[in-house]
Amino acid sequence: MLPVERYGRYVRIPTPTGFAVGDVNTYAILPSRGAPGPVLVDTGVRSDEAWEALRAGLRRYGFDVADIQLVLLTHAHPDHFGQAARIRREAGCEVWIHEAGERSLRRYTEELAGEPLEVARQHMRAWGVPEERTSDVRGPERARDVVEPLVPDRWLRDEEVVELADVRLRVIHTPGHCPDHIVYVDEQRRVALSGDHLLPDITPVCLLQLPTRRDGERPSSLMQYCNSLEKAEAMKADLVLPSHGDVVRDHYSLIASYRTRMDERRDAVLSAFAGGEATAYELGRRLFADAIDDQLFLVLSEIVGHLDVLEAEGMLETRSVAGRTLFRPMKSSELALAGA
Repeated sequence: MLPVERYGRYVRIPTPTGFAVGDVNTYAILPSRGAPGPVLVDTGVRSDEAWEALRAGLRRYGFDVADIQLVLLTHAHPDHFGQAARIRREAGCEVWIHEAGERSLRRYTEELAGEPLEVARQHMRAWGVPEERTSDVRGPERARDVVEPLVPDRWLRDEEVVELADVRLRVIHTPGHCPDHIVYVDEQRRVALSGDHLLPDITPVCLLQLPTRRDGERPSSLMQYCNSLEKAEAMKADLVLPSHGDVVRDHYSLIASYRTRMDERRDAVLSAFAGGEATAYELGRRLFADAIDDQLFLVLSEIVGHLDVLEAEGMLETRSVAGRTLFRPMKSSELALAGA
């Protein structure tokens, strides 16, 4: 676990999650002298261990959970909002999140059933997933044992400015990792709180966004993420405070490395076709044989994301066979004709 660390007005407080991703960083924005208590950005999961780690971090600076004035969330994943409702009860404060988080938060209180479940299963079948696993569409965010249901007090919007006494945070909507993700930027101090959008040690997974209606469209999470990277690249920040891992002092180089990794993964997906055609599931098994059985949703998110990009670039052709979508890379001669 990283140490509790202060960066000017911002204090990093790591708390355990129990997930493979490791600890999550909550950030406390300390008040100016004589002002009320801190503002919290993200909360950690709902667990006794996370609660005590948060309290210990706050106490180092003379505060307790009851002193928190406001909770700001970067997105509606368990390690980011899991104990927000408990903090609100303890402190009597409000909780704010981006307006796109409404549907995300409902997933923790509503069962996937009826038309939404059948639509999700249809997508899984089309990607070649075996029938017995087509109900495995909940994804890693469905960890209900470490979250408490939450109805936020306010919905935030892109480019809105959150006024916190002498701290102003600009809201940047950065969908991709999930639909409701936002980054908060303190332009005066050139500090950005990046959530899971920018992480120093891993490339964020762009999770599948499945429609809930038969006539609904499925947005491309990876393509959304690439667009959001451009927004993050334009941030005026010398210090980026991520939700996992240590601080980032050069987000331009980090974003460049992401693009390199995405190009490498794109090439790996193309190579996995081995000159033939394949379903998304078959490609996932070839590239992630050790992970696909336990992390099917994550693997499909990665594979389908790159297939979306390749298809948008005109690099793939598809055909439907018995309800399954088969992908095939376009040959050089076909690409030349397509561009003629």
